[in-house]
Amino acid sequence: MVREIGRVESVLTTDNYVDLIAVELPRHDPANLLLIWLKEENVNAIKYTVFASNDGVTWETVKAETIIAKDGSTWESVSDPWIVVKVLQKASVGGSQGRSTCIISAV
Repeated sequence: MVREIGRVESVLTTDNYVDLIAVELPRHDPANLLLIWLKEENVNAIKYTVFASNDGVTWETVKAETIIAKDGSTWESVSDPWIVVKVLQKASVGGSQGRSTCIISAV
C-alpha cells in the first residue's frame, strides 16, 4: 500500500540550501521504502540533495547534490530504515530562483 506522508507545493528556492520538506516516520510503523517525487515548475533549474537521520541531529547524505532542469522532474527512493528524511533545495545558479513541488510517499 502506498501512502502519501508529506507534500509541499510551489516552494521558491534561495541561493543556499534550505529544507524543502522533512518527514518523520513513526517508529511503530516503519516504511519499507520511501518514494520522493520532485518537480521544478518551469521557472529555473534547481539543485537538491536528500539527507536522513535516526535522531534528528546527526544527518547522512543519502542522495548527493543533483540538478533538475527547468520544468524537469525526478524520482528518488530511500530503502534504509531512517526515522527522519529531508529534501533540501537551492537555485542552480545564484540569483535565478526556481520553484518546486515535492511529494514523499511510503510503501
